[in-house]
Amino acid sequence: MIVKNEAHNLEDCIKPLTGVLDEIIVVDTGSKDQTREVAKSLGAKVFNFTWCDDFAAARNESIRHATGDYIFWLDADDRMDVREVKKLSQLKERFPQKKDEAYFLIVSNPSLVDGGTLFRQLRIFPKVKGAFFEGRIHEQIFHRLQSLGVKRVDTDIQILHQGYHGPEEVMQKSLRNLSLIKNALETEPENLFLHYQAARTLAGLSRFTDAVEHMEKVISHPKVRAEEKRFCFDASLLLAQWYMEMNRYEEAFRVLNVADELDEINPLIHFYKGDLFYRVGDYKSAIKETLAFLEKPFEVGIIPINSDWLHHYPYHLLWQCYLKRGELSMANEMFQTLFSQPRTHTKCLEELGLRCLKEGQFHEAAIYYQKAIEEKSATDTNYANLGLALWKAGRTDEARRALEKALELNPERLEALTHLGHLCYQQKEDLKALDYLNRALFLKPDLIDVRLLLSELYFRSYDPDGLIEQCDQLLKILSLPRNITVESLNDVSKLYETIGETLLVQRQGHLALMAFGLSFLLHPSRERMEGLVEKAKEQGKLESAFKQIEKALVFHGMTSTGMVDMKRLPPSAPTMDKI
Repeated sequence: MIVKNEAHNLEDCIKPLTGVLDEIIVVDTGSKDQTREVAKSLGAKVFNFTWCDDFAAARNESIRHATGDYIFWLDADDRMDVREVKKLSQLKERFPQKKDEAYFLIVSNPSLVDGGTLFRQLRIFPKVKGAFFEGRIHEQIFHRLQSLGVKRVDTDIQILHQGYHGPEEVMQKSLRNLSLIKNALETEPENLFLHYQAARTLAGLSRFTDAVEHMEKVISHPKVRAEEKRFCFDASLLLAQWYMEMNRYEEAFRVLNVADELDEINPLIHFYKGDLFYRVGDYKSAIKETLAFLEKPFEVGIIPINSDWLHHYPYHLLWQCYLKRGELSMANEMFQTLFSQPRTHTKCLEELGLRCLKEGQFHEAAIYYQKAIEEKSATDTNYANLGLALWKAGRTDEARRALEKALELNPERLEALTHLGHLCYQQKEDLKALDYLNRALFLKPDLIDVRLLLSELYFRSYDPDGLIEQCDQLLKILSLPRNITVESLNDVSKLYETIGETLLVQRQGHLALMAFGLSFLLHPSRERMEGLVEKAKEQGKLESAFKQIEKALVFHGMTSTGMVDMKRLPPSAPTMDKI
């Protein structure tokens, strides 16, 4: 083991294994707590090592002190229960004398961030000359062992790795790892394993464009395709997944075809193809591939796989595909199967709910979030997302209750504040809308949609100072000129036009239309109305634009019949006396 400040972890890690281990080597890299003392009390031989930003160097120091024929490496936050320790003991009895086998164990990581993931990792290997770890970060030893003629053996022995659970911890670890990987790549630019780890770390930070560049180098290398087929297969599935996240479906198909050539019998290829066909709207092919995946048990590979996701998502996908094809009886059957699964992980339900929200399937999203809450995940985030789904589905009373529950659990849940602000605005409860939206801005001042909505509310309540303040802050957020003298509503209206044009350039079409609609409301003219209609037409949002125009004309008393009277709309309306 290599450790630092792990006094609180060591006993739970080591004590269950003391009957199996012949010696315990702990290399301490600079602990400030009682790590060394606790390790010694558990029978460990403790050695000091000066940390040098190189995990492989620290691992190799631990190997140097080991005297056994076989080495089992652990992290301090690893755990093994009685059943798994018994399996380990039985495996130990079968270790070959010629020391030509290395053993992959299954690592389970019940992360609150990613859900429950499983992956294989080489944990036991023979101590032979030339066997040492490589890589400053994500160190590995398998390739060295392979070159020495040591064979890979997969086992069903499982280690529970507690790891980093919170989003902040995961982010900090990823940024640390990325820095170490970049430094290593400067000296070893052709190291494919470093490119693989760079890709995975970047993808974890949602930097998919950079991630795919690194992973393409891995799967396109002739040696990897020829000699590391299993590794290349797993890497290809990851790459295809990232292309799907980027909506680059042609590249995803290309990479999945590579994976298919490498291992055509692995059922995971059907899982990913089913998802890809679903995304491109080929529901018949999606059903075929997904059913093929369900026919065979999947194998755990070196890439962490969310096992709960694999148990639930195929039935969600089939439910959606059958609905799209109008096969309602099959859709109902898949729906029932989905929610009768014995393994229900709330993280999986939340992910399915989020996916439905993104796809505009609001009723379905509400079902998932309600189920997650029933499964004892009644968090403020889930209530906020449930409220959004219900609101978008037209179930406003239920939405309001869910959003208020989110704020009851966490008064600073930003999404609940913004959603309630928009909902109260729609229900013409302006004072409540102002309260919720200003509370949201206090937490996050750069919310453009909130400032646009506040602009309208201040204008409608005849508060020019509030309107000008929101306009000024929007100009600041968008880095637009602010040294402007405003003498009339027409001047302010022009500024919101500028804001709208800037948002269009930034491809924020929905917000741009809000700004153009606000410009028309402040100072209605035929020219501005035609501009709003034209821009809405380009985005397929004509109905929304007509509603904005109608509301503005009603406010200014230019229509009362529900129909726009073009004759009453001047080219340039006068400034309102009330303002």
